Amino acid sequence: LPLNTAVRLPGGPEQLLLFCWDLDMVKKALKTGETPLPPEVRQPLEHWLFLCGLDKRRVLESANVLQTPTYEALSPQRKTEVLAQVDKFIVRWNVPALTPKEIID
Repeated sequence: LPLNTAVRLPGGPEQLLLFCWDLDMVKKALKTGETPLPPEVRQPLEHWLFLCGLDKRRVLESANVLQTPTYEALSPQRKTEVLAQVDKFIVRWNVPALTPKEIID
């Protein structure tokens, strides 16, 4: 798992839903040089192993995966198609969430 425990405020939910890159895909791409994502977008980089967010859009933004001249030049329909292909590699993680006090105790 990319994360073992999340921190929450007292009274917050006991589980946190995070979105992260598919770690197997990223590791394989880094090891073999494969390009699993469409050619119009950035390919996986090492720091993607550590990118997670509360929504998918944040993960995409943090990776700058869509920020390429080629992607920007696509038609709206093609952008939607490419985004759907990229989106397949973002996975959901349900992570236990503890308060700081619970973590220390």
